[in-house]
Amino acid sequence: MVLWSVKATFLIFYRLLFDVSQAFIRVWWAAVALTFATFWVCIGSTFTLCGSASDLYDFRKCSSPEALHDIRATYKYWCALNVGTDLVVMALPLYMLYGLQLRTTQKAILAGVFSLGLVVAIVDILRTVESLRSGTFSGVALWSSLEVTIAVIVASLPLYRVLLTPKGRNNLRSRLSGERRLSGEPYKSDR
Repeated sequence: MVLWSVKATFLIFYRLLFDVSQAFIRVWWAAVALTFATFWVCIGSTFTLCGSASDLYDFRKCSSPEALHDIRATYKYWCALNVGTDLVVMALPLYMLYGLQLRTTQKAILAGVFSLGLVVAIVDILRTVESLRSGTFSGVALWSSLEVTIAVIVASLPLYRVLLTPKGRNNLRSRLSGERRLSGEPYKSDR
């Protein structure tokens, strides 16, 4: 659920950021529909991993050779759907970068930030490969936790611009200074 929430957050961010082009809005709606549909396919298929939904918690039915084959196949298509939507969400803003009136280096930096979702896709592929290679799904929890953690970090990176640029730090300091003045608290500079 967290991964799909991160994708939804990026999609909403892109809509707010690039709400100037009708072509982009049409592509954006297609990306939203694809992401929404793949989310429900992954959620819905969870209930049929061991056959019917009532068999999901029956160890004997979930450990049968047929069920294990189905689980492995499900993991493969979950990975394909997840990586596919990661790539769509990641590529969506790259379309708009071409038309922005920025220096090439600024466009490259923005493209790099938008492309950080590739790290999440790589971890998803590694998780799936390791789960299928080992034949057990005990490592899934570790890889899933790692994937979610990386996704949240990647989603948060654009917000850290304030802390990573001199102009952003100065703006933050001046805002904090103003808030402290309003509260009567003395302001001590970090310098």
